[in-house]
Amino acid sequence: MIIIVFGLPGTGKSHFAAPLAEKLGATYINTDQVRKKAFPKPTYSKEEKRKVYKELFNTMYRYAHAKRSLVMDGTFHDPQVRDNFKTLAADLNVDLKWIEIRASEPLIKKRVAKKRAYSDANFKVYREIKKYYTPVTDLHLSLESRDNNLEEMLSKAMAYLMA
Repeated sequence: MIIIVFGLPGTGKSHFAAPLAEKLGATYINTDQVRKKAFPKPTYSKEEKRKVYKELFNTMYRYAHAKRSLVMDGTFHDPQVRDNFKTLAADLNVDLKWIEIRASEPLIKKRVAKKRAYSDANFKVYREIKKYYTPVTDLHLSLESRDNNLEEMLSKAMAYLMA
């Protein structure tokens, strides 16, 4: 199974996705880690985003072929990028699940103001991506992230994934 955890910067995707992967015994990868490795001083340019998502795409391909579970997280704000991942999953006959993480804008502003392990996205980056963020219309689980509801989110996600 391949799980894509998506949403705007600062919503808590990584905070949620890493423990989800651990619970599932899956490998975890995120766009922030890939970006930091490839671009030590990221600019979040279109070219950077293209290269980051290409690396995630290639990783998904390898895991799907090996029949191994993978949890990926990133904004996935571009419908064309999402379509590429859906097409790959269909071509490889792999179960692809989508989980959206949302949070209130005041909470996002607070979160992105703090130094985070891999992400350099600040509130300016959040607002820029928000302008181009296209909502997902396909079947997916949507979870509201707050400061103290990780276990609740994981429980809902496990029920969704195992249904």
